[in-house]
Formats: sequence, C-alpha cells, structure tokens
Amino acid sequence: MGLILKQKNLSKTQLNQETINRFIGEILHFTLESLLVCEKDIKSLFHDKEFFTQKISFYLKKALALYQEPIFRKEEIEEKARETLLKLFEESEFKKLIFKSLRQAKNIYSEVEGFLLDEEKKDIKMVRPDLIIKSSSCWIIFEFKLHQASDFRDEDQLKGYVSLLQKIYPDVNISAYLIVLEPFNIIEITKKDASSYTNSCQLSLFENLN
Repeated sequence: MGLILKQKNLSKTQLNQETINRFIGEILHFTLESLLVCEKDIKSLFHDKEFFTQKISFYLKKALALYQEPIFRKEEIEEKARETLLKLFEESEFKKLIFKSLRQAKNIYSEVEGFLLDEEKKDIKMVRPDLIIKSSSCWIIFEFKLHQASDFRDEDQLKGYVSLLQKIYPDVNISAYLIVLEPFNIIEITKKDASSYTNSCQLSLFENLN
C-alpha cells in the first residue's frame, strides 16, 4: 500500500481544528483503504457488528502507529475516526456501491501514483487516486474526503483521474466516485463528465495497471 502518513509532531501548541481534521482525514484514508483492500469478504463482517468494530479499531491503531511522535488528544481523535467510519458503513448507498464493486473486483490498487502535465501552467504534479478497482467490464476510482471542498476542486481532481486513465485505456469503461464522509454524500464522475478535461498527461506508473 503506497499511503504515506505525514509524521508531524501533533503537540498541544500546534493542534487546532484544521490540523485535527487533516490528521483525522489521513487516518481515515489509511483505515478505509486497508479495510477494503485487506478484507477479502468485507460484507460478511457485518453479520457481527462488534467484530466489525474491532476490525476498524485494529486498522485505526495501525494508522496511528505510523506516527512516531506523541499525539495530543490521541484517544479523542481515534474515537472520532471510529465513529465516522461506523456511520459511513451504515449508509445503504455506500454499502451497496462498495459491495458491488468489490464483488466484481479482479484487482484492487491503492494509492497508485501517476503524473499530470498542466499544459497551461507548464507544470507537472503527482496524482494518487485513493482506490482503483478493476473488474472484467470496468474500472472504478474511489476518492475519500472527510469534508467536501466548496470550490469543486475535488470533482475536478476526479475528472482528471478519469481523463488520465481513459487516454491510456480508451476502450475501458471508467467511472469515479467521490465519497464525502461528513456530511455523507456520493458524487459520481463519468467518462462524459471528464471528456472536457483538457490536461495532457504522463502516466508511466498507471500504464502498469494491466
């Protein structure tokens, strides 16, 4: 798994709400991706809610363990992340989408890196979709956000991902979903939505997804 958590010293003097939200977002990314990639039959976990909660706690603790520095208000942050994840998996729309995607999955890629060339700014930036699920009939990209940005940059980010992969694999049906955790929302990005995205790309790593 390619996720790298930013190991900052979360001391009392540094900790504000923006920092807490960013930290929780990183933990949620790691935990969700670990859960979806490592648990082969995640649907069966729901038969025992207590066991499912234990699984979430296990992956949360793994995420927190990646931070080498002391974490101020660690228990509070861990509990907030746990509650957020449990609430997400109570959403029927999310469960239906993720279970269907995982059931059809042949391969699952987490934090795959690629490179996007902005022709207007003459700048190259790295892109890293949270999760790509490849089935025999389609590819599905998932991007997880704790909160949705107000300027549509999250949607533009997903359009870029779809556009990048579509240029390399023009015959593949590719769609993407922005999963917003608070407040819960799912936004779908289709091939048609991404067709107006004009940036060209260099995707040496994405080309290995076959």
